[in-house]
Amino acid sequence: MTSISQFIEDAKLAAGNYQRCDHESALCYAVEGVVETAHGWKRLSKPELALFVDAVCDTEGIDSPEISHLRRTGSVIASADIEYHSIEFRGSTVNVGSVLHEIAHLTAGASGHGIVFRNEFVRLVRRHSSVEHAAFLHAVMQGVGLEVAPWQALS
Repeated sequence: MTSISQFIEDAKLAAGNYQRCDHESALCYAVEGVVETAHGWKRLSKPELALFVDAVCDTEGIDSPEISHLRRTGSVIASADIEYHSIEFRGSTVNVGSVLHEIAHLTAGASGHGIVFRNEFVRLVRRHSSVEHAAFLHAVMQGVGLEVAPWQALS
C-alpha cells in the first residue's frame, strides 16, 4: 500500500506538466490526476453524462448547464463558462471527477482554482461520487499546500 506522502510527492512532481497555467491550477490538476490514478473515476458516455449532470444539478438546486461535445483536440478535457452557464467536454467519454470539477466552477461562480472552487469541488465529490474519493482529494490537496476548508465543513 502506498502512503499518502508518496501521492503528495507524485502530485507535486506532476504539477510541472501543467506549465501553461498558474501554479495553483497546476497543483489542482495534478491532485486530480493522482486521485484518478489511485482510486479511478467512473467514465461516463455522452448519454450517461447528460443524466449525471442533470441529477447533480437537480440535487444542488441549480439549472443544468448547456452541454456541448467537441472532438478530442488539445490537452483540455473540459471547460466551464460561468457567464453562459455551459460546459464543453472533449472526447467520447469523460470521468466523473472532471464533470464535478466543471460543475464546481459553475456552483462556486469561480473561473479559477482558488479556495472557494476547491471547497466546492471537494463537497461535490463527497456528495455525488464517494466519501473515499473526497477524503483522498482533500488530503492530497492539503498535502501539496493548497488551502482547503476543514474536512468537517465540507459535507
